[in-house]
Amino acid sequence: MLAWTVDELAAAHAWRLEVEGPAGRLTAAELHRVELDGEVVTEARRLLRVESLGAAVASEPFLVPPGTYVVAVVGSGADGPWAVNLRPRDLAYDSAALLEGRVYRGGLDVYAPAGRPLEARVVLDEDDASFLWSLELAGPLGSRSEARLTGPDGPVAEVPHDGPGAASRTGLGLAPGEYTVSASSAGEGGNVRVALRRGGRRSDGAEVEPNDSFATATSLPLGGEVRGALDGLDVFRVDVAEAGVWDLTIDATAEVDAVLYAGDREAELQQRRGATVSSPGLHLAPGVYSLWLRGRDGEYTVSLSPSAAALEGYEREPDDAPVAASPLGEEGQARGVLTDQDVDVFELVVAGEAQLYRLQAVGDGSRSWPSSSRTAR
Repeated sequence: MLAWTVDELAAAHAWRLEVEGPAGRLTAAELHRVELDGEVVTEARRLLRVESLGAAVASEPFLVPPGTYVVAVVGSGADGPWAVNLRPRDLAYDSAALLEGRVYRGGLDVYAPAGRPLEARVVLDEDDASFLWSLELAGPLGSRSEARLTGPDGPVAEVPHDGPGAASRTGLGLAPGEYTVSASSAGEGGNVRVALRRGGRRSDGAEVEPNDSFATATSLPLGGEVRGALDGLDVFRVDVAEAGVWDLTIDATAEVDAVLYAGDREAELQQRRGATVSSPGLHLAPGVYSLWLRGRDGEYTVSLSPSAAALEGYEREPDDAPVAASPLGEEGQARGVLTDQDVDVFELVVAGEAQLYRLQAVGDGSRSWPSSSRTAR
């Protein structure tokens, strides 16, 4: 256990908790808020946990109020060195202190002391109204916060937050006019950060040029479709508010290269090529995704249709890369379907002592490995 004291200066930063341990072993770092009576701990509450199987893994940025904390390092059968880092970033690098009475134009990203009312006026013009918007909130760990967006015709959206990462409400279509962004926090100390950000361009079923970068991406709505022309690169933004399963379909008159990313190319999840691209059963967690299409001399239609979740024990697309691997589960067994250009990646978590495993792949027309045994270490 490592003690961490947060003062007013540290509380003006966003933090990431990072842990790295022995390869193939589970190492976790936990952040606890503790109350002390002299040297006696009278109360302890876990706020955050980050797990690593060998590679360095970091949490989402979080805010903390001043106080006393403990970082606990926990291993499951781990034998070897580990490293834990707390990495700060001054809020002023990415945001700005709220200026009372200022009218913000074209969105805002501000922070203010928690426990006090936060209210700001934002004016959106005709060009701003051609985009979809998101309301985002980050409050101090261990306390509940809430952000509200009110427009000319009344309430528009509310976003509750109880950590650890930021909470958001995406896909907001806002008309030109003056809006009020407000936030409140039940806790004292630390800061609250709230933002009203542009998302993808609104469309009436057709791509909106220019859309050759994430910043100018056309919005691809869940359950909808968009038409476009292949003239180089087209980027679409997908905002997912609640976890769901979707079928991605692209019908084109020429060959298309399609790559699905988490965020703005933060992690590649799937890549497909062809005049017809079908990627069924995409299990998408809440967050922002981007679809990058590249091609020439043709037209296309891209859609995301609701689908059914994979049955227990089956692969969960997209699982073409280790970052999105499907879990093998406690029984160490999974089923799946391989389609053209498809790759299925599975993750096996081995805890405790070294164990003996046999790897076996069975399928119609698939390439399988000779039977072998290996001891997992």
